[in-house]
Amino acid sequence: MHVELSRTYPVARNKGFDYFMDVRSWTDWTTLDVVDSEEVKWEFSGDEIRYFRKSSLPGLSMQGKVVLDEVTPQEMVRMTMTTRGLPEIPVECRFAQAGPGAFTLTLTVHTADYPGFIWDALQRLMFIETMTARDMRKSLDGLEKILGQAATS
Repeated sequence: MHVELSRTYPVARNKGFDYFMDVRSWTDWTTLDVVDSEEVKWEFSGDEIRYFRKSSLPGLSMQGKVVLDEVTPQEMVRMTMTTRGLPEIPVECRFAQAGPGAFTLTLTVHTADYPGFIWDALQRLMFIETMTARDMRKSLDGLEKILGQAATS
């Protein structure tokens, strides 16, 4: 599976990066409800966040965790998302300068295709790539709404 989406935001890259790294904000703009967001450390490789994935279906909530794999301040974040019953999803987030007072965030998810009938059936039945792209788009939209308001304030 390979999904890559980009969005440009009208705020300075450092401000966007800092907001992205503030896990207390994730519930406001991602499809995740972070557990104990006030107490979580999200700064160094190995830091871990537990979450419940928001679902559009009432009563359906998937529990998981995100592990911070690598951080290059103001430039890149790599993390691995794990949700029970699904394969690990590596996510790379790149922050690029997009002119004065703007940055582009590119989210990339790339997994190897796992061989075998079970993986193929799981991918087809659960629409994993479609769900991943939808969640990434929702997160970029949510971030745009918040950062766009911050830029006009």
